[in-house]
Amino acid sequence: MGAGPPARVQAVLADVPLVADRVTIGTWLYEVNALLAHLPAGADRARLLEARAVVRAGLLRSEDPCPAGRGRGDDGPAEDARGAAVLYEAAGMPQQAAASCLVAAGVHAARGNVKASTEMAVRALVGYASVPGYDRDPRTGADLAIRLAGLCRQVNDHDRALEFAEVAVAQSELVGDLARWSAATHDVAEVLLRRADRIRPGGEGYRIRAGLVERAEHLARQLLDRGEPKTVRAVHGPRLLASALCELGCAERAWEVLESTSAADELLTAVPLASLHLVRGRCLYRLGRLEEALAELDAAVPILTEGADLTDEVSTLLLRGRVHEAMGDTAGALADARLLGHRLWERHQQQELAFMDQVFSRAGVEGERRSLIAKTEVLARTAEQDPLTGLDNRRGVERVLRALPAEDPVCLLLLDVDDFKLVNDRFGHAVGDEVLRQLGRLLVGAVREVDRVSRWGGEEFLVVLPGQAARFGSEAGERIRRTVADHPWTGIRAGLAITVSVGVACGPASGRTEALHRADEALYEAKRAGRNRVVVDGCSPPGPSAP
Repeated sequence: MGAGPPARVQAVLADVPLVADRVTIGTWLYEVNALLAHLPAGADRARLLEARAVVRAGLLRSEDPCPAGRGRGDDGPAEDARGAAVLYEAAGMPQQAAASCLVAAGVHAARGNVKASTEMAVRALVGYASVPGYDRDPRTGADLAIRLAGLCRQVNDHDRALEFAEVAVAQSELVGDLARWSAATHDVAEVLLRRADRIRPGGEGYRIRAGLVERAEHLARQLLDRGEPKTVRAVHGPRLLASALCELGCAERAWEVLESTSAADELLTAVPLASLHLVRGRCLYRLGRLEEALAELDAAVPILTEGADLTDEVSTLLLRGRVHEAMGDTAGALADARLLGHRLWERHQQQELAFMDQVFSRAGVEGERRSLIAKTEVLARTAEQDPLTGLDNRRGVERVLRALPAEDPVCLLLLDVDDFKLVNDRFGHAVGDEVLRQLGRLLVGAVREVDRVSRWGGEEFLVVLPGQAARFGSEAGERIRRTVADHPWTGIRAGLAITVSVGVACGPASGRTEALHRADEALYEAKRAGRNRVVVDGCSPPGPSAP
């Protein structure tokens, strides 16, 4: 006779595939569904629902051929997790209920439903806080920390994600649980690489960035040595190691590592496979193998645009745009820039509205109100970038200006592309867009690192020079004008020539609105005086500038 239900439940729970493996997951889900069909309410049913929620969440965006892997739409994993939380609470198991709430929070966050995600996360934290320290189970604590790390990572709160992932590593080591240690170590390495990616190279930033990447490399090698289950050693460890090696400038070594993962593609569900395609594409791009890089990124994009981790989607679209550009495919690069802008704005709108709902629904709780405002500000920054040029847009640079100390001097350069309408009419809008992109790069290269370049709107750009007076603004404006006029624009299209007119105004940061108005008037004077020149507020327009 076969084992009874409790023994079968324990056996199934012992085999939960914490890291996605398509074949193993399909078999496991069939067994779970069969058990749940006859299992009464209680702790065992809660454990199975929670485990199924975790596994289904990993299949939301996979093309899983197995009916057992299909939930009730995208809400299936969240419903499982909520059901498990209710059963755990009824059984007097608040710590386990908190862990289930975090599974639901992660599912909602992945779908962009920040209101539901935040509600479930708050419920989890309140429940966990109610458990006395001496009564907390390290394994459940490790699960809780892993899920908190994943949730924070989904909303780009990398500092907290790292903190929770390291707690999970410590808890897993305490109980000697290698599978949980592997999942937590994977999260630590992933967050370290993402934090490094947000640091600009150069100066002190270079040292900090290198330190983060080197630590990620060390953790990836540990996963290669003793990660569990097998897919950690065969795929996820090599992927993280290759990412770190690429960031350290060792693309050839990274590709050698990645070649060992090619046979594992069939084992992976869609989202881990998309991450693997992204790393391969990045490595091939750095090796100069552009067509192969493009093929890998083309394979990743359709998966990621179905609602996966937005950070990976943004990274993939940015990289694919650079590959298109390196291949001379301006139209492809422009299409990726537009898709990226659309996706960022779409996600921002979803999350901003959700945060407002959350603010009003919890208006009386000051701690939650502050948390929501802080997260809304983080999300708002995703809408502060111009998708065509990659520069700050008007909203982004206005935030920069507001942050300047009120009494500090600031110089504003407002510039406009001369006769840009004629460029569009004669050469087409694709050429016009490429002109704006190249112009943005020229402007960034023509000013100091502390200066801020933004696309003010249309063919207008605004350059912010903190701490500078009019004389330095005039010099910077003239340097920009010469750089633009001397640039070989014919590389875009034969017969193309571009010049800019620049208006300069300075004053205290507290008077930025007035300074902007004066810079606009100076720009108008430069246009009226014949274009291709720099006019400083309060000075007479100079004669025609030499090209």
